[in-house]
Amino acid sequence: MSWKAGLSRYLPCVRFFACPDSPSSRGV
Repeated sequence: MSWKAGLSRYLPCVRFFACPDSPSSRGV
């Protein structure tokens, strides 16, 4: 999940896309 956290930091938009894929990511 490290790579996902790093991407969300630089690209907040990515977090929205990962939202439906992984609800847990949304919490982060």
